[in-house]
Amino acid sequence: MDVNEFRRAGHAAVEEIAAYYEKLQLGGEGFQVTPSMKPGDLFNKIPETPPNEPTPFEEVQKDFDKLILPATCHWQHPSFYAYFPSNATFESIIADMYATATSTPGFNHSCNPAATELEQAMTSWVGQMLGLDASLSKNGVIQTTASDGAIIATVAARERAIKYLLGKKDSPYKTREEIHSKLVMYGSTQTHSLGAKAGLVLSIPFRAIETYAEDDWALTGASLEKAIQEDQSKGLIPFMLISTIGTTSSGTVDKLSELCDVAKSHPEIYIHVDAAWAGVYLALPEEREKLGLSAVNKRGEQDGDLTYGEVHSFCTNLHKNGLVAFDCSTFFIRDSKLLTEVLDLTPPFLRNQAGYGQVTDYRNWGLSLGRRFRSLKILFVLRSYGIQGFQAHLLRSIEMGKLFEEHVKEDKDFEIVTPRSLALVVFRLKPANRSLDEEALNDLNKKFYARLHKQTSIQLTSTIIGKTFCIRFVPGSPWTKAEHILAAWRVVRETAQEELATLQ
Repeated sequence: MDVNEFRRAGHAAVEEIAAYYEKLQLGGEGFQVTPSMKPGDLFNKIPETPPNEPTPFEEVQKDFDKLILPATCHWQHPSFYAYFPSNATFESIIADMYATATSTPGFNHSCNPAATELEQAMTSWVGQMLGLDASLSKNGVIQTTASDGAIIATVAARERAIKYLLGKKDSPYKTREEIHSKLVMYGSTQTHSLGAKAGLVLSIPFRAIETYAEDDWALTGASLEKAIQEDQSKGLIPFMLISTIGTTSSGTVDKLSELCDVAKSHPEIYIHVDAAWAGVYLALPEEREKLGLSAVNKRGEQDGDLTYGEVHSFCTNLHKNGLVAFDCSTFFIRDSKLLTEVLDLTPPFLRNQAGYGQVTDYRNWGLSLGRRFRSLKILFVLRSYGIQGFQAHLLRSIEMGKLFEEHVKEDKDFEIVTPRSLALVVFRLKPANRSLDEEALNDLNKKFYARLHKQTSIQLTSTIIGKTFCIRFVPGSPWTKAEHILAAWRVVRETAQEELATLQ
């Protein structure tokens, strides 16, 4: 493909993408949210071997419409309410095109100064927009996802604990290996699986501390202290806590201030805040108290170079409800040396001409050497929307969640399971004219969800909170309007009536 052929193919691609989004904005006309296909349908349409002869690109390009779109779950569809929002805006799509065009691995300043310096500026912008303390916002880095963020936070926490314990005058530990064999990390029963995966990757046990309905399923200081005492009595070393702002199942916010107070008596504990989907809502000043911003920003105690009883790192995904196309996860850490001292492997050929140590090399802030130019997407989105436009998008998603919640509350055959969290509504079917115990209700809702999951016009997901099987509804697409919420409720209600009819 030469430049002129690229120009023609590029124009055709933009036209096709624009037409796709026009259909989505009109309510997804011609596109069901989920594809009507069986596993293997696409795979079986692909030849078993690659072509031997070149294929004209006009024919290759047709595969997107012919093969890919029919097998795609449309996360940008206004009737997509599952998992979490995953916004893609035209601004971020265009930024991705430019970033791909320049195609640099971005592992150090010398290989692409623009990627490094723009990342510094954009993470600072995001941190300020969210109201993060300067000690966090000035030390930001872009990761792929919050799961990667949890892993690097665990690496930092492990090295911090080992260094601290080996350095204590009265320490009973003599080697890294001895300490590592006794480490244990914490989350809660509502913590995303990223916590358990970080422990799995690093061969460290992850303990999910029980949460309770009376605390709105939030992790409390008392529960944390109890777990610490139990594990220390077994000779284990609690060294890390993953606290959550906006749990996946219910959107609850852990009692972060209490957790930090407990950690003041345990200097070896590092606190990481996973705010993967809810963190962007800190851009709304009216939501900051409920989301615990003051606890995120509050500083703890200091003993030499060691700080404790505070949040050490914070992560939120702009690629969820932050208008930036996947992937773009912002990670902030108060002391970047906790990363660079353990992740810095710099052979001579990777040294910067600007002078080693004089510039930020983000390869030492994460797991990968090569890094995508994600910060360009943030620049294009935040300059185009401004903080006001970003806030308006978030407020609109909350209003859409409220609207669905109102329909649920008004129907005698449904109940809200947990208080609405921002745009997230968790509900279940609970027939008014039947007396069912919890086991029967769970069975009913599993069948109801299985029936609902077969619908292709909307998509929702289920979860289990405590022992209750329930259904999550979370709007977030920039294209979702009140009429889409009403249409979704009709589908939910009609499907519920079909399931309730089986009880007669």
